[in-house]
Amino acid sequence: MFEQCLTPEQIHDLYDYSVKMKTHIITYLDGEIISETDSEYIDIEKDITGLLHNKVSDFKAAVTKPAVKCILLAEPTYLKEVEKDLKLAMPHLSVAMSKPFFLEVAQNGIDKAASLKLLANKLNIHQSEIIAVGNAGNDLTMIEYAGLGVWVDNVMPELRDKADLIVASNNDDGVAEVVQRYILNDFVHEKTN
Repeated sequence: MFEQCLTPEQIHDLYDYSVKMKTHIITYLDGEIISETDSEYIDIEKDITGLLHNKVSDFKAAVTKPAVKCILLAEPTYLKEVEKDLKLAMPHLSVAMSKPFFLEVAQNGIDKAASLKLLANKLNIHQSEIIAVGNAGNDLTMIEYAGLGVWVDNVMPELRDKADLIVASNNDDGVAEVVQRYILNDFVHEKTN
């Protein structure tokens, strides 16, 4: 429905920044994860996405077309410092933590709230009718945009106060709790009356 990619030049700038900051960097091209390095964090992304990892000898030479996003990967405490620095160094990009060791970078204005708003407008759904559930920094804009913003209990600690509600963790059926309490409950109530 909609796609706004980073340009190859922006990706190359992010690569240079990553080298300077001593982080790993990946992007996605042709259904593969592209990087110059191996890391336990890249292995996690491979497991999450199921994508093949194409380890290349020259990242910039391999990335010659636009890509949806890049991820900088590093030890969590250090990556929080990188996040602060990158937001200052490249304010023209959208920067958010998706996991403690994943720092996602996309075009400015491209985030989950923007995507949710686009979909809601297309489906003629009012903002107040939207429930969003998340657990990480890259979910924050969506949580703030939705009529009901919900964190699961395993949300990053610094985000806990930025939602309307906290439910059980995703490992303990937190999303099911939201569906039961705020969606099915009305349906069940209507059917019994």
